[in-house]
Amino acid sequence: MPVPWPEGGPWVLATTSASVDWQRAAAALAAASTVRAAALVFGSAERPGELLLGELATVLEAGDAAADPLSVDEAAAVVRTLARTHGLVLVVGVPGLLVPAGRAGWTPMDLAVAVSAPVVVVTGTGPDAANHASLALGAVAAHGLAAAVITVGDLPGDAAPAAVPAADAGAAGEPGPGDAAEQPVPEHEAGMPVTPAGRVPAGALPDDHAVAARRWLHPLLHASAGRPKGDTPPPAPQPLPPPATTSGKRVVLLLAGVFVSLSLVVCGLAFCQPAGQTDMSLEQVEVTAGPEGFVRPEPEPGDLARPGAAPGPDAGAASARPVAEICPQHRGRVTPARPDRATTRRVNAAWQRIEDWLAAHAPAGRRSLAPPAAAQTVDAAQRRMSVAFPADLVASLRRHDGVRPRSAGFALPPFYLPMPVADLPAEWLMLCGVLAEVFDAPESTWWDRAFVPFASSGDGGNLLVDQRPGRRGRVGEFFNEEGVSFDGWPGSVAELLERTADSLETGRPYAGRYRPRVTADGALDWDIV
Repeated sequence: MPVPWPEGGPWVLATTSASVDWQRAAAALAAASTVRAAALVFGSAERPGELLLGELATVLEAGDAAADPLSVDEAAAVVRTLARTHGLVLVVGVPGLLVPAGRAGWTPMDLAVAVSAPVVVVTGTGPDAANHASLALGAVAAHGLAAAVITVGDLPGDAAPAAVPAADAGAAGEPGPGDAAEQPVPEHEAGMPVTPAGRVPAGALPDDHAVAARRWLHPLLHASAGRPKGDTPPPAPQPLPPPATTSGKRVVLLLAGVFVSLSLVVCGLAFCQPAGQTDMSLEQVEVTAGPEGFVRPEPEPGDLARPGAAPGPDAGAASARPVAEICPQHRGRVTPARPDRATTRRVNAAWQRIEDWLAAHAPAGRRSLAPPAAAQTVDAAQRRMSVAFPADLVASLRRHDGVRPRSAGFALPPFYLPMPVADLPAEWLMLCGVLAEVFDAPESTWWDRAFVPFASSGDGGNLLVDQRPGRRGRVGEFFNEEGVSFDGWPGSVAELLERTADSLETGRPYAGRYRPRVTADGALDWDIV
């Protein structure tokens, strides 16, 4: 069965040898897209050139693997962080898909599995191209991921540089309709199990690289979903509704023009490292400051007050406040929440119902639930974030510390994976940093330092609990291009778990919208009805 090709998000780009011009392939993918693109590069001795830097908003190179290697989970966290502010994230593995790239010998293939990313295999046009591409495609097929092939180099004979005119995305090794297209087959492609979805020629670049790139690459490789390439200022933000009027309203803030500095990404990820472990090593290469002509919109009369932004024509030019000032860490005497017996019993009862149903109907989902978090780990996260968690969230973490790494067997409706407590501070700080960098104020309609994320959708969204005074414990939904909404979400984590258990046991759609379903491999999924 064909595997759908995503229109954006993370794509793993792996070369078949160190001699393949991966930069030209990555630049073509970025140029052909309509979204802001980033690249995270592993294993390349070649620094990014002008062509690549000219097409990407952000380029990160992993530090020397021999000095301070990333674990696969840390690398996945970097990818997910970039995906929050970029529509396309190219994860580049040089010199190959199965070559170790980090701590404990993980490979780009392992990272593709961890973030559920399709794989773009980049090969040359030499006599070994078909053999090398076939080996890489076989590895991808074994993991059930989607794959495509791009060739880079001189095209022998009369072969055209244009991509295959019609081919559906599919699992590696499964030819699509385009494989039967009537067109000359270059000799180096004769042994490939699939027709390349892109042919990028060598030599001088055309005047309009974007137009040419879209011609070289099949439309499935034209990323279009997510944060667009910005050329207009963002709309004026709308205020969050007051506590008494949140029901039935949805807060929308289009995050056009948000260009997050890479120092934020690095700080956000290093922030969650336990004492005694090495920090992640990332090197900032290039970050664009923002779209030309970007101006901060003047506040409307109904907007929330924004301390620190003086009125006047130069108000929008003020420097962003430090992240530590917007979202302080270890600030004040935060008393970590400890659930009482009644709260613990209620949460455990809801989890027991969920566990029993999973064990009987979705065993892969039951296996994906992680063991309990240690009490001291939960306490440390609260002190670090300077926010006391609601007691029922603490009780839930003490029952299951999220889901196991690289496991998608269980999700809260409709697609939110419970996060381990070790990931909460990094997620919180990253979003607080966007607040500091973009909105230049401690209050915002988009995010608040008193929001505690606890489940992630992997595409820029999460579930959170609101710990602002007067609203403590309420569950809400966040997405980076929309902001926060509490519409339709329960008043507590305990209620969320109970409603989830009700839906599983009865088969009735959660909130009338999401019906539980068990996949062929025994995982829990939710269908939109």
